[in-house]
Amino acid sequence: MTFPNAFVGVKKIRTAVLLLIIAAALSAVAGILELIGDAAVLGGAVAVIAACVLMIIAFIMKIGGVNRASKDEPAFKKAMTLLIIGIAASVVTGAFSSSPVVSSLGSFVSNITEFVAGFFICTGIMNLADRLNDADISAKAKQTRSVLVVIWAVCSVLSLLSVIFSGVSAFGIICPVVSIVADIIYLGLLGKAKNMLVK
Repeated sequence: MTFPNAFVGVKKIRTAVLLLIIAAALSAVAGILELIGDAAVLGGAVAVIAACVLMIIAFIMKIGGVNRASKDEPAFKKAMTLLIIGIAASVVTGAFSSSPVVSSLGSFVSNITEFVAGFFICTGIMNLADRLNDADISAKAKQTRSVLVVIWAVCSVLSLLSVIFSGVSAFGIICPVVSIVADIIYLGLLGKAKNMLVK
């Protein structure tokens, strides 16, 4: 194994993304149960709690994975810096939740840092693939990175529109759905990268 730290790191990041997809599915279930009525409120509450726990575990795993992978590839260090900025933005969002403007701005910054961190993780995988002469994984990383940029742009516009047109809930619904699609594509790349690095 040429890059053992990157292997362990990418494996942790992949698990984190998988947990985030499950958390998103649980959040969707909670939303559906809430629409059903009072009888499903308890089930919805359990789904929300489970989703929150999974998101916390996923975030810790992602930080650990990026930190470990950064020992073999510098691009992961940039991702780490962005994830830390995202933590700070999330704290600001929570602290000023009563202020819609500050809360929305904090959430916007948090989302941007998450997407740009993903961009650098893809770049790290691409660099590792180039160093291992794996043209297929390098091309897949470049393609996934481009998809993430497009999705980031779409979600950024939708986030801004949701602030401007606060009464229109559609803007707040589309972005999470698009983000789940991005996570599934991202998960595929991480799986291929893990298999490449284990050799």
